[in-house]
Amino acid sequence: MAKQKNSFFLGALLALSLCLNSPAFALSEEVSKLRLEGKEALQAGKYTESIDACKKAYFQSGQDELLAKDLAEAYFARAKTHENSPEDMLDDVCIATFYDNDARHIILLKGKAISRLFGVDWDKQLQAAKKALEDNKPEVAIILATELIYSQGATEADAKDILQAALKKLDLKAWPKNWQRDKIDYSHYMNTISTWLRGAWAPPSAGKSSRVEVRFDIKRNGELKNLKVIQSDNPTTDKAAMDAVRLAEPFRPFEKGWPEQVAIEFNFDYNQHANVAEGERNKLVKKTLDGIKIIEEAKRASKRKDFDEAAKKFEEAIEVATPKSKAFIVGKLVDSLINQGDKLMSKDAGEAPLDDVLKCYMRAYTLEPDYWLLKEKIDIALTKSGNTTPVETVRKFYSKVASEPSNADKQIAAGANRWISEHDK
Repeated sequence: MAKQKNSFFLGALLALSLCLNSPAFALSEEVSKLRLEGKEALQAGKYTESIDACKKAYFQSGQDELLAKDLAEAYFARAKTHENSPEDMLDDVCIATFYDNDARHIILLKGKAISRLFGVDWDKQLQAAKKALEDNKPEVAIILATELIYSQGATEADAKDILQAALKKLDLKAWPKNWQRDKIDYSHYMNTISTWLRGAWAPPSAGKSSRVEVRFDIKRNGELKNLKVIQSDNPTTDKAAMDAVRLAEPFRPFEKGWPEQVAIEFNFDYNQHANVAEGERNKLVKKTLDGIKIIEEAKRASKRKDFDEAAKKFEEAIEVATPKSKAFIVGKLVDSLINQGDKLMSKDAGEAPLDDVLKCYMRAYTLEPDYWLLKEKIDIALTKSGNTTPVETVRKFYSKVASEPSNADKQIAAGANRWISEHDK
């Protein structure tokens, strides 16, 4: 097996690049003809015809891995045409993922489609997986169920049952070669990076269509390294793209088992306000710039480890931010609350004021309950709870903050209540 590089890429990858390291193989004349028909239909924008031809070629070849990638590209192309039909987009991109779960542009669109339809509503996603199975869409069911297991841990019996039933519907006795479930799934991290970068910049020329591509490395701790422009437009837009990446750093740390460093390629499209009226466009650009000034103040506070002040500044930035920027700033607020909790927990030789720590963590939990590191931090904090169980500890904490009048305490109580409901089984 070829050694995997410790890198992944955001944005579209050329279909040709997917084939460069594939083993040589011999195709029958009929399969070769079908493959050519599929490629020609894809280039002509006849995506359903391309899918039909690629599917026939794939199964007639005995499920060749390279032809699976052709089929995935056809489904991916059709998925992109369903921007106004999220259910159809989800079906196509899930099937594309099933046939090629290593193409980063497919994984990125899959994450976007799942987030758009379900957010963090796991039950809704589980029901969608079951319905996909009933509707004879086993590939869709497999992807949705696998995502559930990835999001919640490998203890979801319902999700596992769906996987087994889906495999049976596909008449497979084992997972196909192209579906390696033990691979690292970067999709959630990639979506976070994309959201942060798009929320961290304001285009210098709102009405002009231009594009800048940047490349940079992220270290295990989220530190930015080796930022450079690899596809330039002009000095003004190049600088704006570089400034956006620097504003978004530090990024989230990696999960256990990930490489020491990954490489990112990202495209900035400076035409995001092209369809907005000029007066409204100017307001959006101004709000973005105002938010950036406050974010920079928050980052300065973070550097001097004044995380409480940083959190206040990020909250202030959220109030003035555009919808596109808010998700990014909320992520930064969550990180500040985690840092503040960590700082409190490190006091007094490990004897942390548990309630104060939980106030930081539970408030962050309200904003981003699916963040793996936050869940880990809460578990660590609860080991300091003495002889009571974690759920009982949080119950006592909830009773203290639930009656407090401030909005912050209401938010903290909401996080604690959610944690209890998810863990009290």
